[in-house]
Amino acid sequence: MDRSRQPLFLHLHGFDSDLLDTCVADNAVTRHMQIGPGRLDGELGRIPLATGTLHTCRHSVEVRVQGQFPSGHVFLLVCLDVPARSRILGREVARDTVVAFGPGTIVNNLYGAGMCWAGLSVPVGVFAHAVRGGSALEAVVGTGTTIIQQPKHSVIAALRAALMSVTHFARRQPERFNDAHWQSSAERNLLDAYFTAFDSPIDDQRTNLAEPSHADTIVRTLDRYLDTVNGMVPVAELCRVVHLPRRTLERAYRQTLNLGPAEYVRRRALNAVRRELLHGIGTTGSITETAMRHGFWHLGRFAGYYRTLFGESPSATLHRHARTALHTV
Repeated sequence: MDRSRQPLFLHLHGFDSDLLDTCVADNAVTRHMQIGPGRLDGELGRIPLATGTLHTCRHSVEVRVQGQFPSGHVFLLVCLDVPARSRILGREVARDTVVAFGPGTIVNNLYGAGMCWAGLSVPVGVFAHAVRGGSALEAVVGTGTTIIQQPKHSVIAALRAALMSVTHFARRQPERFNDAHWQSSAERNLLDAYFTAFDSPIDDQRTNLAEPSHADTIVRTLDRYLDTVNGMVPVAELCRVVHLPRRTLERAYRQTLNLGPAEYVRRRALNAVRRELLHGIGTTGSITETAMRHGFWHLGRFAGYYRTLFGESPSATLHRHARTALHTV
């Protein structure tokens, strides 16, 4: 039996957002970064279907997701629970929002604490054949447009029911996924439920997002700059890079990430330290060297910042080794 075609659910306790990079849909290129404070807990699910894959995720703190979907797939997302503010391409989304990411979509999203979503990834050819004949989703194939909308309650309820049914079988009767005919039927049912959500009358005006917001563009431009430097870059330097006043920069970061630029740069550096510690630097003294290399000169404050953001000390991160199973996703 091909184990890679079996449903897989991983319960995660105190895991690192770096490891989420290996668990995304169909070779998408992503980088996850923990933004919210506290221990990052949650669950990842991967449910194979006839041609595509259903991915599920829930997590306990805010996580920023950057990256690009592959050119060969379309990704249909529904936000099942959004107890805290979440943003997709700089736009705030709420519970029951549905999103269609076209092939090659570049993402810069903020998923809030307690976020729970389910996403169906299918090959472009399968998707194009299924939507042919007047669907609102046809533009996704031709232009790569991202569509965000809020369907009516009755429509989203039907989508939730379809998702619940498939995940129930994945958890309780995984042997069904050895049957190609059953998988095909399940996939068609899910596609129909997602398509209905996009094609039905909506409560709010549909938003076509072929381009990111201005605030999102500012933040992404500065991320590319920050990728070239180490440490805590002063806000004044960021202003010079994009030729904008501090007030505009503050507004852009708060609109996109719920953080000011100085706090974001610090949390970005803390994530960089954590990635290095999880990749196996071997002595406690190395924590000091790593922290200083990323711009933390006051080591007492560094330790406090680190514990607040990740829910554990740097030394606890350094000695953690229970990560192997996550790479099997």
